[in-house]
Amino acid sequence: MDEEKYILPQNEILKHKPIKELSIIDDFLFQELMLSDKFGKEFLSYFLKTILGTDITSKEIQAQSIRTAGDTNTRAIRLDVVVDGQIADSFAESSIKKLEKKQNMNAGSDIQVDVEMQKQAQYVTAGQENCLRRRSRLYQALVDVKLLKTGETMDAMKEVPVIICCSYDLFGRNRMKYTFEHRCVEEPDLVLEDGAKRIFLNTKGQKGATKELQDMLHYIETSNEINVTSEALQNIHNIINSVKSDKEVEARYMLATINDLYLKRESRKEGILLGKKVIRLETQGLSPDEIAVQCGISVEEVNEILSE
Repeated sequence: MDEEKYILPQNEILKHKPIKELSIIDDFLFQELMLSDKFGKEFLSYFLKTILGTDITSKEIQAQSIRTAGDTNTRAIRLDVVVDGQIADSFAESSIKKLEKKQNMNAGSDIQVDVEMQKQAQYVTAGQENCLRRRSRLYQALVDVKLLKTGETMDAMKEVPVIICCSYDLFGRNRMKYTFEHRCVEEPDLVLEDGAKRIFLNTKGQKGATKELQDMLHYIETSNEINVTSEALQNIHNIINSVKSDKEVEARYMLATINDLYLKRESRKEGILLGKKVIRLETQGLSPDEIAVQCGISVEEVNEILSE
């Protein structure tokens, strides 16, 4: 092994965000939170109640779950966290009826929730505005495909909300919460009630939700003392501080930081080599289409390199 390849300047490592400055929206901190059975359940209980309007009793938390449709030719995808739980049956009858009407969820029924954190707007750039929207469809499908065992009836299928928390507004309407469910195009008030629901959260939104949800989203985006506005958030803040102060978590973060820096360095090297190859092929008289085939990239990417 070439040891020089694995030596990074100390100042390059120190430029990376320290663990104390991480927020829940950051992938590393969210995953560490979910990997803690006690802290993960406490956070998800508060998070899901604030969004869905009801208590969810978590039975099992599957962090960083890799899902496929069971065919080696289909694409695998990593789900941040899948929660197996049950909708609380301790509400008053009037509250249950209100909840059923609004959320199409029955008290006492099983539920499986997929929660995803999406910090950067990488899916809404370079003409890929629909990428995250379509990706959410894949999230839903890969959760659904694991719900039924051989011989079980469709009645055994659980409620499945997919919740994607973004640090940007995917739809540009300044809402904190966008909820999608299947409805009849010809009869808009007719809901399919198939148990599927996709919820997109926008940490920067201003419209259409409670102050409790807004405060929670602000804290998820920037998890510091300034954004602690309630007793519930103080409890979450204490949990986050406990996770950040764990020496083993800190060691894993340092290792993840170094790996990330190596990957970025290697990507830069590959990008430079690719750029040189594209330019060399152009000077040899090849067309953008021919260059794209030789380099294994799109014509648009070839033109972008040549225009720089």
